[in-house]
Amino acid sequence: MKRGTFTMNFIDLEGGFWGMVDEEGNQYLPMNTHEQLKIENHSFVMTIEVLDVMGMMMWGTPVNIISFTTS
Repeated sequence: MKRGTFTMNFIDLEGGFWGMVDEEGNQYLPMNTHEQLKIENHSFVMTIEVLDVMGMMMWGTPVNIISFTTS
């Protein structure tokens, strides 16, 4: 698991989806994006779990969001 600050972005590819970018610029594709997180260019502190699966989107590493805080 990884904990850090991630910025949410709507990615306008393949019909559009929500993606996350960490402070180092790594891209993550959440499989369980919560409605509270769907705010363009907003940062959240989250704990994520990297998944060992292939995503349908050709963008980011697939992850599950374990927990998050909003402000």
